[in-house]
Amino acid sequence: MVDTCVRLVRDHGLDGLKVDFLDESMAYADDGRGDVGRALALLLSDLRTALESVGTDLLLELRQPYVGPGMAAYGNMLRAVDCPADAVANQLRTIDTALLAPGGAFHSDPLMWDTTAPVEAAARQLIGALRSVPQVSVRLDALPPSHAEALHFWLAQ
Repeated sequence: MVDTCVRLVRDHGLDGLKVDFLDESMAYADDGRGDVGRALALLLSDLRTALESVGTDLLLELRQPYVGPGMAAYGNMLRAVDCPADAVANQLRTIDTALLAPGGAFHSDPLMWDTTAPVEAAARQLIGALRSVPQVSVRLDALPPSHAEALHFWLAQ
């Protein structure tokens, strides 16, 4: 697994990886082959070390539900779990992430909204992510002027 991740980063010039499979590993918790938590800690430690050998500023994104104080040693980009276009859920999940991993940067779920909707729809998404690093996931070159103004205003906050 580690070799595959390092090869992907090297071969494709990636800035980092999103680790998005840890919760699935619990399917092996009762298979009699040992402690899954220890195996995951070893995997993440090896992955972090191997990625640092490729570049020291690579991103390793971890997201809920497996973000917490113990995970900060492995990931340097902690993110709220998926909640597409749901500003309230994004706000709650970014607050939860901040409480689980104090002292680190934490990111919202990517923000999206209907660019044909009133500007308030865009503002709701941006306000919901104010306590985090917002990840804007709409085409900036396709935003109506009012949405671009709202984006500029709320990001400046």
